[in-house]
Amino acid sequence: MSTRSIIVITGTQTYKGGRQTLRLYKGSDGYPTETLEVIASEIEQAQAELVSHENRFRGEGKQPPKFKDFFELLFTKGKALGVDPKRFIACAGLYAGKIIGCATSPYGMGAIIEESFDEPLKPEHVGGHFDTEWEYVVDLVNRDVSVYRRYESGVEDPLTYVKQIRDECKEAERTEIQAQLDRLEALGWTLNCPAIESKTKGGSKRRSAGVSK
Repeated sequence: MSTRSIIVITGTQTYKGGRQTLRLYKGSDGYPTETLEVIASEIEQAQAELVSHENRFRGEGKQPPKFKDFFELLFTKGKALGVDPKRFIACAGLYAGKIIGCATSPYGMGAIIEESFDEPLKPEHVGGHFDTEWEYVVDLVNRDVSVYRRYESGVEDPLTYVKQIRDECKEAERTEIQAQLDRLEALGWTLNCPAIESKTKGGSKRRSAGVSK
């Protein structure tokens, strides 16, 4: 049976302004090994798109800065660039579109947008399915990816998934999950540090994505 999951993207709206939260349904391969790879890939692609856009916006012939430099540029010189940096960087639609692309294969679209909410993340935005095994929240404003079995039960270390794998596959799965956590850390994102919590297991101290206990 396929491993179904929910991916919630919470951020802002570029043109309308204000907050936006999008819920995507991923009908298969929802376990952390696959889904964290999709999430890390969409973040990489979205950030590259932002850099490319900024380069076009500032004129031809200029080398695009690294994303962290661009991130700082928008927040320190946003008015000079004529954009609201928080709206621009945290565009939920951009990241949701990249999720769909990264989850698409020769078998078809691996994820679809199910619901759109013109507001910040709320507990009721996560879930809505009895058959999902994993739930993920990608918080664009706070640059955090949080992983859940059930949102109401608090965050879950994605490496716990390894416990349900056959012994001969455990090390490969553990290595792959850790590789995706390292990618998130390299991109400047944290793991399991939700700004809005239900009952977060082990507290809410922010830590880099690559450090998994």
